[in-house]
Amino acid sequence: MFREILTNRWFLGGCGFLIAFGIACYFWYQHELAPYRQQAADAQQQLETFQKTKDASHTDSLKPAPADETTDTTETVSENRDDSNSQNVVPVEKTEADVPISPHGFGPYPPLPPGWRGTPESTWGNCIDPDHELLKRVRIKLLSQGVDVRGGTTLNGKIYPIIKGIRYVEWDRDNGVRYISGSMGLPEDGDRLRAIKRSKVARGGKDYLTEKDIPPDIKLINMDEGGVDPYEFLGLTRQ
Repeated sequence: MFREILTNRWFLGGCGFLIAFGIACYFWYQHELAPYRQQAADAQQQLETFQKTKDASHTDSLKPAPADETTDTTETVSENRDDSNSQNVVPVEKTEADVPISPHGFGPYPPLPPGWRGTPESTWGNCIDPDHELLKRVRIKLLSQGVDVRGGTTLNGKIYPIIKGIRYVEWDRDNGVRYISGSMGLPEDGDRLRAIKRSKVARGGKDYLTEKDIPPDIKLINMDEGGVDPYEFLGLTRQ
């Protein structure tokens, strides 16, 4: 009897129909889900692109780490570079006379000094915010005045130009002796001061530097007294 069932044409036809129906349902299911899978893939790609852009914007931070005796800011905020490949490009506005102007309200851009790396488009198009543009404007003005500015950084609303032979310092006291508790400036000047301190410690001296330990070709400027107000220096109206 079981053999008769297996050889019955109606039974075999029913099995074939069920198999064909199952295959048809599978392909229909795949077809219906395809748009949703594509939307999910597109959303994931957009999320990854946004995250990469967000991460890239953080690599151009304008604020230095808390000051200490090893803080050398030009390694991270040097402005004399070619930013033509950066992804953080701000559209450069133009006047009716086709003169590029700042989108942050600072007016026409100043001409770039000789030897500046990068085109006007890559220089100003990569100003991610007003502070970044002010940093570049201050450096360009100082360079046009003949000051060999290697970089710059912003701190508490002021801009500190990084110049060879100048260290911005903070002071502390140890039993009445004033010593440098923090400084920032050109990396090579920082290397010299660290070498002086190591030599001092090797001779049995204190593990800090006083004003007497600093060579005459390095000028110390108090952090509170140093730096420039960018709006006053550039003659701009504070935004």
